[in-house]
Amino acid sequence: MSVPKRVLFVHDNRYDVHEHYEAISGEFVLRVATSVPEAVETAHAAPFACVVCLLGGDVAAASMHSKLTKDQASRLLFVRTPDVTEEDDAFMLTSGVPWISLPLSPKELLAAVRRIVVDGHL
Repeated sequence: MSVPKRVLFVHDNRYDVHEHYEAISGEFVLRVATSVPEAVETAHAAPFACVVCLLGGDVAAASMHSKLTKDQASRLLFVRTPDVTEEDDAFMLTSGVPWISLPLSPKELLAAVRRIVVDGHL
């Protein structure tokens, strides 16, 4: 029997993503962090097959990316919200990190996570 893969979901508390949690946790071991420092601490404590980062509020693209190891950053998936900054947009367009935008159904997010876990990219 294989061990379920872990997914880290990072988001600011202003976003209600419980339906997305449920979709991901049905297939993966889900851990949640609501700040960049908490996410970095969690990511360094255990390996994750994918790190989903909902951008906006206190969660910024460049900050999150720069604080992860190279291997962790290669498993990063940004989710663009209407609240992203121009800096986040510029980073997403130039960093090579895969990203998708809200609105996004839980099934669509789960499909994207699966692609990162299996293929390493979208």
